[in-house]
Amino acid sequence: RNLSAAVRVGPTLFVGGDESCAIERLTIEGDTAREHQRIALGDLLDLEDSGAEADIEGLAVCDEWLWVVGSHARTRRKPPKSGDPVIDLDELADLKDTRPRCLLARIPLVRTDDGWMPVKRCGKRRAGLVRQNKQGSELAEALCKDPLVGPFTRAPAKEGGLDVEGIAVCDNRVALGLRGPVIANNAVLLE
Repeated sequence: RNLSAAVRVGPTLFVGGDESCAIERLTIEGDTAREHQRIALGDLLDLEDSGAEADIEGLAVCDEWLWVVGSHARTRRKPPKSGDPVIDLDELADLKDTRPRCLLARIPLVRTDDGWMPVKRCGKRRAGLVRQNKQGSELAEALCKDPLVGPFTRAPAKEGGLDVEGIAVCDNRVALGLRGPVIANNAVLLE
């Protein structure tokens, strides 16, 4: 349910979802998926809140690393369904704490008998992430300061705000595809 990202490397399929802080690992044989394993990201990464929803929106594999990106999106609380025509604007103005969604990480992959497995450490390679902080992460903080994207970091994703929806990695280059903002009818790609 709520799967939003997938990547396959050899016989291994990794999928991530909107409403968890875990990745799912499956082994593919022909047209069958087997050996499902749920891997909590908190077991591999030093997350600020390993139980919170990471809203995983992209997975990529490059050079035996699994890359994971969260939406970085802000959200607004829904007004209560009381039937009252008066809405408390202060309550609507208070955006949810979505720091756990400010996730950009890479995790070492090791070859196993049935495919690939993400691990916390493999020799000198170790799982890591863009440091999370009170602003979300160092990446989120940099985006807030960007003259083009910055103004959109203060708005919820469903209201035209920042919303990461994919990742591509090649060597030492990382590209993040954005669902929002759309600027002058152009999609934005961050590198």
